Amino acid sequence: MLSLDQVRALEERVERAIAAIDRLSAENAALRGELEAARTREGELERTIEDFRRDQERIEAGIVSALRKLDVLEDAALRPRGTVPAGTVNAGAAAPVAPAAGDSEAEAAAGEDIPADARGVVLDPPSDASSEAQGSEASSAELDIF
Repeated sequence: MLSLDQVRALEERVERAIAAIDRLSAENAALRGELEAARTREGELERTIEDFRRDQERIEAGIVSALRKLDVLEDAALRPRGTVPAGTVNAGAAAPVAPAAGDSEAEAAAGEDIPADARGVVLDPPSDASSEAQGSEASSAELDIF
């Protein structure tokens, strides 16, 4: 037969087991909540990473485009003056270039028009020395972009 002490010891063990189960259940629920929060945060971070990747691709494309434009500009600057690339405005149809602000009054009074394309690039250099000096000043000012 069972003694009263044995029943009380059994009762204590059952109570401790119930308390441990309650504690572990609460801990399990807390861990499940943390796991769900971590999964939500993971999704947000993955979206942020994807946004950064797309932005990076756009930035790289912009840089490549700018480098290509600089290459074209450099090629145009290094091209000999007498050559005109295919598809550009010819010297006869180009608009005259206005005298630069730094030109002397004598050069401005001479009234010589220097043909240039729409961007102001001199297409046909003048033949006399004073006009050449004016043309070289204008072209050096145009190329100085920094």
